[in-house]
Amino acid sequence: MKHYNAHGVIHRDIKPDNIMIGEDGAPRFCDFGVAKKVSTEKSLRTDVGTDRYKAPEVFLKQYDEKCDIWALGVVLYQMVIGDTAFDNDKGIGLMIKNIKTGNFRPFPEQVSDSFKDLLSNMLKVSVEDRFSAS
Repeated sequence: MKHYNAHGVIHRDIKPDNIMIGEDGAPRFCDFGVAKKVSTEKSLRTDVGTDRYKAPEVFLKQYDEKCDIWALGVVLYQMVIGDTAFDNDKGIGLMIKNIKTGNFRPFPEQVSDSFKDLLSNMLKVSVEDRFSAS
């Protein structure tokens, strides 16, 4: 992801279905159908991607490459915890509200503090506080 972002490419639809494992065992992003090359610091405004993995600022239609960091955090949460980060049991509206407020499911006890810290930083609602993609 860092490579793509360094070249001004924002994937905008990172989810498990769009990550493949290469023969060397390294993950590779695929399906760049809604990816966007940005040549300026301007924010993007098109609401694209899969709701469950969208960053809060994508719903607000003003975002940048850090939306990919958020989505990757949601994928990592799902891989390690075995469940989605944001509850969808009570409907899409509540799930989107939880995404916008950063109210993800609590971590199980067995999850390490370092992993909790990593995910908590990736899933920060404030874009300025989220890890830099560079």
